[in-house]
Amino acid sequence: MDTADAIARFQPGVERERDAGLREMEYGTLEGQSMGSEAVQVEMKAIAAAWRSGQSDVVVGGAGGESPAMVAARMSAALARLLAGRAQQTVLVVCHSHAIKALLAEATGMGLSKIHDIPQRNCAINVIDCCAAADEPAGATGHQVHGVDLVCPTAPKM
Repeated sequence: MDTADAIARFQPGVERERDAGLREMEYGTLEGQSMGSEAVQVEMKAIAAAWRSGQSDVVVGGAGGESPAMVAARMSAALARLLAGRAQQTVLVVCHSHAIKALLAEATGMGLSKIHDIPQRNCAINVIDCCAAADEPAGATGHQVHGVDLVCPTAPKM
């Protein structure tokens, strides 16, 4: 929300919506834990291996956690809601790493088993043409990805 708020300050008068479907992946019991702890690293490595082997329905962190398949479905539904009635309009969507990676894995055709192979730096831009069902011309198929993980090469290093 902080990033969206910062962008909104430079776009006064532009319509803004919030959709819970664009939230970051839920990590269940790992939520808020240090990613540097040995126990968390062991669990994350096992989960990442399962995802890479094609088991995109494996949930991270047990009860309350999500899988890449769950996140991709949630993101697709959120995008459909946001794009409804906005044919030929530019829509900026601000979301977190695993959420956008799940969408990009599906949209590029790489598949969810490659979710960790999608680069996504903080504040990077991805450019995607989306075809919502009602707006989709005959023969069109889903999303077309034009750019992934784009950053300004002259931006100061933080």
